[in-house]
Amino acid sequence: MSALWTQLEWRHPAWLLLALVPCLLWLWQRRRGASLQNLTRFADPHLWPWLLVGTPQGRHVALIAVAWLTAAVAAGGPEWRSPTQDQQARRGIDIMVVVDISPSMLVTDVQPSRLARLKLELRDFAQLLHGDRIGLIPFSANAYLTLPLTHDKDAFMYFVDALEPGLASKAGSDLRRALVKAADTLQAAHRRGRAVVLLTDGENHGLDVLTTAKRLGGEGIPLYILGMGTVDGGPVPTPQGQFLQYNGNVVVSHLKRDMLQRLAAVSGGAYTDLRSNDQDWTTLLQAMRARVPENHYAITTSKPSVVLFPWFLGLSLLLFLVAGALRPGPALAALCLLPCLAMPDPASAAPWQEQAALKALQSGEYTRAAQIYKGMDSYTGHLGAGAAAYRLQDYAAAVDEFKRAAALATDDTALAKAEYDLGNAHARLRQFDAASDAYRQALAAQPNYPHAALNLTLINRARQQRMGNRAAANARLTLHDMQQSGKQPDRPISAQSGSAPAPGQAPASHTPGQQQAPGEAPPVVQSRPSSVLKEWNIAPGPMDQDLSAALERLKSLHSQPNALMSFFYSDLDVKAGILPQEKPW
Repeated sequence: MSALWTQLEWRHPAWLLLALVPCLLWLWQRRRGASLQNLTRFADPHLWPWLLVGTPQGRHVALIAVAWLTAAVAAGGPEWRSPTQDQQARRGIDIMVVVDISPSMLVTDVQPSRLARLKLELRDFAQLLHGDRIGLIPFSANAYLTLPLTHDKDAFMYFVDALEPGLASKAGSDLRRALVKAADTLQAAHRRGRAVVLLTDGENHGLDVLTTAKRLGGEGIPLYILGMGTVDGGPVPTPQGQFLQYNGNVVVSHLKRDMLQRLAAVSGGAYTDLRSNDQDWTTLLQAMRARVPENHYAITTSKPSVVLFPWFLGLSLLLFLVAGALRPGPALAALCLLPCLAMPDPASAAPWQEQAALKALQSGEYTRAAQIYKGMDSYTGHLGAGAAAYRLQDYAAAVDEFKRAAALATDDTALAKAEYDLGNAHARLRQFDAASDAYRQALAAQPNYPHAALNLTLINRARQQRMGNRAAANARLTLHDMQQSGKQPDRPISAQSGSAPAPGQAPASHTPGQQQAPGEAPPVVQSRPSSVLKEWNIAPGPMDQDLSAALERLKSLHSQPNALMSFFYSDLDVKAGILPQEKPW
C-alpha cells in the first residue's frame, strides 16, 4: 500500500483542504442539533420533518458529503505514475549512409543535378526503412561524421537537406577516407548487422579504395552503392556560374560505373544505377536484407502517467445528481460549485494562458510573460518563466526556473533545452564551471545540439584562458618578489606561459544539430563578440580571431541552416591537416 501511495502524485494538493468542509458542516450540524432538542417542548421529534424547513435526512447528508469529498480529490489533480518502463523491441540493420558532396555532384547530367537528385533519393530511402538505424557521413576531400546512428529519420533528413559542396573547406574526392570513417563508426557500435550505403559518382582522387572495400567486406560491412550520374557525364560548374578547368581544359565528370561495381563486388554488396522509380532502392535493400543479419534493439520508454481526476469528477457528478433527486435544493447548490472545485492544472487546461505568455515573451513584454508563467507549475511554465527572467537580466531567477524545468522534463529533448538554457544563465553569472556542466548535460541528453556544443567550446576556452592568465599573474608576482629580494629566477619565464591557444588553433569539435527551439533563451555567444569578451572577462588576445569567427557563424545560423555545419567541417579539416587536392572535384 505504501508503494502505491508513493506512485500517486497530486498536481494541486492544496485543493484537498476542501475535504474539511463536510467535517466543519457536521460539527456545525451537531451544534445546531443541540439547539433543536429544545423543540421537544413544542412537538415530538418524529413530527419535525413535517414542521421544519431545511432539516436534511441522514442518508442525504452522507451522500452530499461523499460527493463533496470526491470532488475535493478531483480538484487535487491525482495522477498515478507506473514505476515500470516499457521495453520496445525493434529489429534492423545499422546503416551508415556515405554521401558525396564534392563539386562534381553539381553536374546536371541528371536533373536537376546529381546532388539535388541525391537528396530526393535519400528521402525515398528513409521511407523504406523500418526499425533500422541510420547515420550520415558526407565526404569531399575529407569525411565528416555528421549524424551518428539513430532511429530518427527526421534528424537524418534535416542534415541531408542542408548538404552542399560549399560546406567542405577543402574540395576534392577522397572516397577511401569516407569508407574508413564509416567502418570505424559501425565497429564502435558493436553490432553484427551493419552495412554502408554509398551514393557517389565514383570520382576518387585519393589512395586506392579497392583495398579498403575488401577490408570492409572481410569485417562484415558490405557496400551497397547507388551510382549518381551518367557515363556520358557533364562539365563541373563553379560557384561563379562558369565551368571548372584543369590544365586548360574543361573538367567533365563521368559516372565511374565499372569502379563502383568492383567496390560493391569485393565487399560482398551490390550496385545499381540511378533509376526514376524506387526500383533502385528495392534492389539494394533486398540484397542487403538477404545478406546482412538484423540487430535487436531494446528501446526503454517510461509509461505515461494516468490522470485520475476525470474519474473522481465523474463520480462526484453522479453522486450530486443522485442527491439532487432526493432533495433538489441543496444538491443543485453544491453542483453549481463543482466546476470551481475541480479546476484542472492551468498549465494543461488553459492553453490560452500559454499562448498569451508566449506571445508576451515574443513581443518583448517580459515582465507580463513572467507573471503569466509564474502560475504554471509545469515544465513549460518554468521554462517560460526562466526565459522571461533571462530577458529581464535576472539571471539568478532564471537559473532557479531552468533547474525546475529540467527536473520536470519528461524526455531527452526537453531536458536538453532546459540544461542548455541553464548553462546560458550560469554563463551570464560568470559561473563557468556550472555552465560547462549544464552544457555537458544538454549534450548527453541530445548529442546533436549545435548551440550547446559551440557554447561549451567557448566556455572551456574562456576558462582555460582565465586559468592561464591567473598562472601568468602568479608567475609575474613570483618574479617581482625575487627581484625585490635580489634573487634571479632559475630559468627565464616565457612570455607565452599560461597564455591562450595560438592563433589559428581550432576550437573543440562539436556535433551539429537542430535549430533553437521557440521559447529558449538565446545563445550566450550570439550577441556582439566584443560585449561577450567584456562580460566574460576574457582578455583580448590570440583567441579573439577564432572566437569572433565562431560568433559570426552562429549569428548566420537562422538564415543559413548549414552555417554551423560548415564551421564544424572546417574545424575537422584543420585538425586532420587536410590539404587542397590537385584535382578539386
